[in-house]
Amino acid sequence: MSLHIFRQLWKDFPENVYGELGDPQLALEYLEKALEIRKKVLPETHPELASSYNNVGTTYGDLGDHQRALEYLEKALEIWKKVLPETHPDLAASYDNVGITYGDLGDHQREQEYKEKAQELLRKRRNS
Repeated sequence: MSLHIFRQLWKDFPENVYGELGDPQLALEYLEKALEIRKKVLPETHPELASSYNNVGTTYGDLGDHQRALEYLEKALEIWKKVLPETHPDLAASYDNVGITYGDLGDHQREQEYKEKAQELLRKRRNS
């Protein structure tokens, strides 16, 4: 992998800076660019692609666009379900993110289902 491609893959770093400075809209611009680059150079089930979907989704949530957030968060969850072991903490966090977003949309039954799944995975992790 060339240094140029590596730098492009990690272009979502400014999200941390802009998000911390309170500019989620600018963070979203960088995150969407990073996602588009990763979609071009990584396999569909690469964990870093899931991370980009997750970052874009959580930023849409921060901006109050919960339906759009859910679309991205569910894509991240689907990838992580395929590539991570069941007890991986990122998988549990992804279930929790989806659950929170369902709650933001007013679907508290689905919120509870996803949050319970996240807790179940964390219990399995502790017991393994």
